[in-house]
Amino acid sequence: MGLFDDTIGAVFVSSTISAVLYGVTLMQSLTYFQSFPEDRKAIKYMVAALVMLDTIHMIFATHSIYVYVITNFANIEALIEIPWSISALIIATDIQDRGRKGSGFKKTPSPTEGLFKPRQLIYI
Repeated sequence: MGLFDDTIGAVFVSSTISAVLYGVTLMQSLTYFQSFPEDRKAIKYMVAALVMLDTIHMIFATHSIYVYVITNFANIEALIEIPWSISALIIATDIQDRGRKGSGFKKTPSPTEGLFKPRQLIYI
């Protein structure tokens, strides 16, 4: 096991998963815009803004990984310094979270919500 397996390895795995989910987000957004052209402009602008923020988020995440893995390859001291893109990533994430929470849309209840209660489960 290498020296960086627990740090850079975990970042690599999480960034790969994040990139896949970013692709899913892009496909969902494209499907939304094609399927619902008659939706209100406010909703379309909100979806477009969240996609833009997600894109910025992915750019900052990729830059921070590039700084650690390529620019400072095998430089242990570089792990102490935080690249500017990580600080920007935190800000972008905060803006994304506030945008999703403050959208004004209520959560749609699940069709199975409230049907199963712990006392109703049968253990075999």
